[in-house]
Amino acid sequence: SKITNQPTFSVYTESTAFQEESGIDLENLNVWSSCWGQDCHFSDSFPVIVKTFYPAVIMQSNLPEFDRVVQIIRNPVDTIESFYRMCQEVPWLASRRRAFEYHIKKEVGEYKKFYDYWRRFQADSEIPLLSVRYEDLLENPEHTIRQIFNFLDISHLLEEENFQQILAEEYREPNIGRAVMEYTEEQITQMKSDLKAITERHDYNALMERFQRYWK
Repeated sequence: SKITNQPTFSVYTESTAFQEESGIDLENLNVWSSCWGQDCHFSDSFPVIVKTFYPAVIMQSNLPEFDRVVQIIRNPVDTIESFYRMCQEVPWLASRRRAFEYHIKKEVGEYKKFYDYWRRFQADSEIPLLSVRYEDLLENPEHTIRQIFNFLDISHLLEEENFQQILAEEYREPNIGRAVMEYTEEQITQMKSDLKAITERHDYNALMERFQRYWK
């Protein structure tokens, strides 16, 4: 939103101030809009971008028809710990609050469900899907954002001066793997085994090996 001054949408139940401008039918799709840019407005030349954790968050199953998918992938160690903290803070996730050791066991399964769903979707559907690693967004934001814009066919809407300014303002040192200290060595080893196929598919092997050496 900061880069384009356009809203993005999430599949929840709140109403949106952009309903009339976007033409989204809230009787069939409940969304809320988020926009961090100044003078943010909805443009006919910009696609409606909807964020979702589906199928991991089943309440977001009311997805609209879509033309393309950008799948953001994050390593499981940081993902599962981050979601644990989110469950403690967000009221509508209260039902998923549990001790961390049980949270890990539950969310490893949810992690697999999420990525297996979109992998099958990519294999079975003709709708284009781009997989982007969250770590690449942190370590090489300019290249990765351009890749996403090219995939969405909106590179022509990228204002270069504004883009470079935002990159400079928003850059922070990547903190990949910070969550490893919250786990035991046995938990990391088990997670590495349980999610081996996914971590190999998305080139997380070296990162998982680094996590496993944390206690050495």
